[in-house]
Amino acid sequence: MNRILYCRIGTMNYYQGLKNDSISGGESYLRENKNGGEIYNFQYINGCYYGYVEPGHQKGKECLIHVEKLGGSLKAGIAHGVLVVWVANEKVVGWYNNADVYSKKQVVPEYVMISRENKEACEFNIMSNEAVLISPKNRKYPVYGIGQHQFWFGDEETNAKVVDYIKTFESNQNKKVNSIEDVSNLVGDDILALVKQRVNQGDYRKKLLQKFDNCCICGANLKDCLIASHIKPWRDSSPEEKTDVNNGLLLCPNHDKLFDLGYISFDNEGKILISNQLDEKNQMWLNVLPTMKIEITDENMFYLTYHREHIFKA
Repeated sequence: MNRILYCRIGTMNYYQGLKNDSISGGESYLRENKNGGEIYNFQYINGCYYGYVEPGHQKGKECLIHVEKLGGSLKAGIAHGVLVVWVANEKVVGWYNNADVYSKKQVVPEYVMISRENKEACEFNIMSNEAVLISPKNRKYPVYGIGQHQFWFGDEETNAKVVDYIKTFESNQNKKVNSIEDVSNLVGDDILALVKQRVNQGDYRKKLLQKFDNCCICGANLKDCLIASHIKPWRDSSPEEKTDVNNGLLLCPNHDKLFDLGYISFDNEGKILISNQLDEKNQMWLNVLPTMKIEITDENMFYLTYHREHIFKA
C-alpha cells in the first residue's frame, strides 16, 4: 500500500505565518479571506511541524480524512508513516516524511500557539518531525488529479513519479551539502570552521560576490577578505537553505562575526538592529553605526526573520 496523501493548500513563500508573507489561491474560504489554517505548515517548533489541510464539508458535516486508505485505523483516527505532499497552484511546494495523519482536526498545543501571531490558525490534522520546503523559484513539479476535496490519495502512476522526484530532489540537495560538509575526521567547532572555509571557497561565495560585490553593511570591497555569511545558520538550515543564495550576505570580517554571534541584525526594511550587549565603545571600534542599512529582497525576509528571532541578542 502506498502511504501517500496529496494536500492542496494556498500559495505562500514560506508558510511561517502572514507577518512577512501572504497567501493566495486554495479553497474558497482562503481565497475570500486571504487567511487559512495552512499558513504555519512549515513552522518548526520543538522538533515538530503541525500541518493543516482543509477537510471540507458534505451535507453540513465536516469530512474525514479516510486514514484507513493510508494503512491507519479509522477507529483510532490516525495513520502513521505517511508521505504527505503539499501542493499549491498544481505544483509541489514541499512534503512531510513519516507523517501522522489524523482523520479529524486536532488542537495545536498551547506552547506552539504562543509563537503564532494569528490565533485563528489553531488546528492541525497532520504532524511530522521531518519536512522539506522547496524555495518558490524551484517549485516546478506538477501534480494533477486532486478533485473536489483538498486532499487526494493519488494513483499508482502519479505516486511512483512523485516518489522518484522526491528521492532525486533530496539526493541532489544532499550531494551539494555533502561536498562542503565532509567532516568525518573532525568534531565540535572544527566542523563549522571547515564548513565556513569551504563555503567561502566555492560557488556559494562566487554567487554572493556577483550579487553584492562588496560588504553589504559597510561597502568594503577587498574581495579576498569578504565572507559568505549565512543569515539562517548552516547548522539550522535544510539542505536547500544551505545552498540558497537568498540565505546569504557578503560581509567583511568584523560585520560577519557580529552578525554570526547576533550582536547585529536587520529589520524588514534593511535597517540595522544593534544589540544592547554591544556598548558604544565597541560599536565605534567595530564600525557599527545606527544609520547603517542594507538592501534586502522579499526572499531575504524569511531568513532575516529567523535571525532576529533566534540569533539576535536583543
